[in-house]
Amino acid sequence: MLRRGVVVAFTCAACIKLAEFHGGDGGTAGGDAASADAAPPGQCGAGSDSATASYSGTAICAAGPGYVLRFPPGGFGYPDQLVLAGREVLGKTSACNEEDRIGMAAYPMPRFSAVSPAATGEMGSASIVLPGPVVAKVAVNWSWHAGAGCASGGTVSGASSFTLFPDGRMVRFDRLTTPAASSQTPCDCASAGQAFFVTSYVTLDQTLNPVITDDSGSAYSPSTGFGTNTPALVCASGSGWGIGIAQLQTGRTREITDGAIAITSDFAGLGATSLAAGTQTTTSAFQLGGSDCSALLQPISQFTMSTGPQLHVKNGTSFDDTIGTANDGIYGGDIGSDAGLPVGGAGTLTLTSPDAIPGGWTLWIKGTIGTPTATPARTGTWYRIQNGPSGGIIWFRDGLTGSASISVPET
Repeated sequence: MLRRGVVVAFTCAACIKLAEFHGGDGGTAGGDAASADAAPPGQCGAGSDSATASYSGTAICAAGPGYVLRFPPGGFGYPDQLVLAGREVLGKTSACNEEDRIGMAAYPMPRFSAVSPAATGEMGSASIVLPGPVVAKVAVNWSWHAGAGCASGGTVSGASSFTLFPDGRMVRFDRLTTPAASSQTPCDCASAGQAFFVTSYVTLDQTLNPVITDDSGSAYSPSTGFGTNTPALVCASGSGWGIGIAQLQTGRTREITDGAIAITSDFAGLGATSLAAGTQTTTSAFQLGGSDCSALLQPISQFTMSTGPQLHVKNGTSFDDTIGTANDGIYGGDIGSDAGLPVGGAGTLTLTSPDAIPGGWTLWIKGTIGTPTATPARTGTWYRIQNGPSGGIIWFRDGLTGSASISVPET
């Protein structure tokens, strides 16, 4: 049984090639994999009405409904732009080791982002794992060799994946591997040997006046220094835009140098005076859209639970199991070594849930997916299919609970 929150090894797309899909969305309206590239090479155009990832020159444009992420070449491979509702929302800093745009950090070391002073020995790149047009995924892999005075053994490495869905949801998985290090060493960007803070983060432009609230509407004001502790479910919103954020652990909201607002997802060992060698992981879900926070937080609230809603998948006598979502937020998705549920040859899958799975969920199998039916019947565009040579993905608009069931033919 797969359960969200289990620490597993993340395998980069360059090491084991995950299933890559082209075309086929079951006859429903869908975006072209190049639709985000209606702009000069290296730039990104408007967002897609679905979820796509494509190259624009040497940059990658990952687009969802109303938003575009740009992954530039160079740096550590992380996005340097997030355009949401026509606004660039990412914040920047001139500081050496504070949060800039999107990335990871092992403060007081230099940060790992698209723009970072940690250039010596740095290797990083982004690659397209799924181009869409229903579900898109971009993987980021990097390594950095710290100086001997900072950490003997020296190599810090990371891997992240950004998985985009057609309803504005994005699931981010991060893995960070660090050597043993002491904060009283010259790897600290002249920060006087502060304690270690190991995080993934997204930083917002302060000129947009983002308001940070929890699911009850209570506001959290960012503070300088270590920041204000925030719950695992928060919303950042402004005039016409909003981002719901759900994660397995609490984080902090910080006002950093130059005034940008950083929202962190904190790994274990926060504020330690030394850094132990090892690997840590974290999963975050984002709902990107308008400024209505209640509409943004409800669809992703299950991502604050270590074991989210379970899905029962049965294919005659060949497969019968109850599973949770994987690192990418997909049932049968990436678990660190492979993707696509091995449901056992041609047949009809019966999908039920002992829990209440919210709408906007996705199943990935090692097979080709045919036209599904639902009991009770569903109307409108209630599913979208993305088939390819390595398997099939099906996205469902509506939730699944109680006695309801869905039959999915595998061909």
